[in-house]
Amino acid sequence: MILAETPRRQRVTKLSRWGHWFTFFNILIALTISSLYVFSSPAPSTAIGVAYLFSNWIGHIAFLTFIGFVILILPLCYLVSNVKVVKAAAALVAAVGLALLAFDALLYVKHGVHVSFSSAELVKSETRIMMDTLGWQQWGMLVLLFVVWLSFQLLLANALWKRIERFMLHRYAQPIGLFFIACFFIGHATHIWADANLYQPIVKQDDMFPLSYPATAKTLMAKYGMLDLANYEQRKALQLDRKVHQVNYPLKPVYCSVTPGIKAMFLWVESDNADELAVEFNLQSQGIFVNNPNPQSAWFSAQYGLPALYEGWLPYPH
Repeated sequence: MILAETPRRQRVTKLSRWGHWFTFFNILIALTISSLYVFSSPAPSTAIGVAYLFSNWIGHIAFLTFIGFVILILPLCYLVSNVKVVKAAAALVAAVGLALLAFDALLYVKHGVHVSFSSAELVKSETRIMMDTLGWQQWGMLVLLFVVWLSFQLLLANALWKRIERFMLHRYAQPIGLFFIACFFIGHATHIWADANLYQPIVKQDDMFPLSYPATAKTLMAKYGMLDLANYEQRKALQLDRKVHQVNYPLKPVYCSVTPGIKAMFLWVESDNADELAVEFNLQSQGIFVNNPNPQSAWFSAQYGLPALYEGWLPYPH
C-alpha cells in the first residue's frame, strides 16, 4: 500500500525548506551589517586571534539569525496554513531584526557598547537627542527607508518561494550548514583554550558582538586536572595589576657627555649684518646669532629652530 504525502505535509515541508533558505540569505545580510563591529575594533595582533575573530564572527551571527528563525518563523510554518501570511511575517521579523542589528552596530561604533539593560540610559539619551535634532523630513526619510527595506525582504521571500524547487535539486544546504556549525564550534573551542591560558588577543574580543557569551570550561578542566585554578587566579591577578605593567624610566641615571673647551654664545643683535659680525668676531662655530627686534621671538627661533611666525602654533607652552 503506497501512502502519498498529504497536501498539508507537502506545504509544511516546502515552507520549512523555504524558511531555511530565507534564513541563509539573511545571514549573509547580517554578516555584512555586523562587519561594522569588526572594522571598528582593533585588529588582533596574532594569526590565532585573526582566525578566532572570523570564525567567531561567522558562527555567532549565523547562530543568532538561525535562532531567530527557529523561535519566530519555523512555528508559523506548522501552525499557519496561509503561505502569504507566513512569508509576510517572516519578512517583517527579518526587517525589524536586521534594523535592530544595524542600530546596535552604530551604537557600538560610537560608544563601544551594545543595546542591553545596562546601556538603557545611553539608548534613551541617544533616542532623545535624535528626536530633538531630527525634523519631520528626516523622520519621513527614516520611515521610507524602513518601508523600502521591508519591501526588499518581501521580494526576497517571494523570489525564494518561486524558486524553492530549483534550490531543492542542488545539495548546497548541507555543506553550508556544516560550515556555519564548524565556525560556531571552532570559535567556542578556541575561546575555551584562550580563557584558560589568558590569551589576550582572543579574550579581549569577548564584548565585540551583541548577545555574545563565549564558552568557558575552567571548572570542568580543573575537575579533570587539566587546569590549576590557583595558578590561573594568580596569573589573572598579575595581568590585571597595573603596578606590574608600569614603566620605570629611565632604568639607569642618564648623563650627557660634555666636551670641555667648547662654548656657545647666544647673541641678539638688531642689525642686518649678523653674518658679518660673526666673521668679524670669529664666532661662527660657537655663537648663535639671531637678528630679530623682539627678544622673545628671537629666543623662540633659537630654541626650536623655527621662524617666529610659528610661535603661537605650538600646542605646549614655550
